[in-house]
Amino acid sequence: HAALLEQQQALNGTRDALTNLQNKLRSAEQRLNGTKTSLSTRLQSLGLFLQKMAHLGVAPASEVPHLLQSLPTYVAGGEPKVQDKTPVVEAVDVNVAGQSGQVSNTLLDAAAAASAV
Repeated sequence: HAALLEQQQALNGTRDALTNLQNKLRSAEQRLNGTKTSLSTRLQSLGLFLQKMAHLGVAPASEVPHLLQSLPTYVAGGEPKVQDKTPVVEAVDVNVAGQSGQVSNTLLDAAAAASAV
């Protein structure tokens, strides 16, 4: 009977650790989805900017001043815009049934690569 109680306590501890890990992974997933949305928006903006630059490259000289006004000020000679470089995801420490480590190799490396863009 005592052995069953010990096993039940160990299993309860494992369940609690896994539930905690699941919550941390859900939080990381939400941050990654936010990063995905942000990067998609930035990629679309980059595409529009490149279209404007291509149009500027082939435009007649008389249209260049007007086209330069439609570009962001830092492209036309103003100050650059500073981007926030806050890390997206932190490592998640895991200790389940005596096995400890980090869940970071794929999920967090992908997040780091996304935030470096």
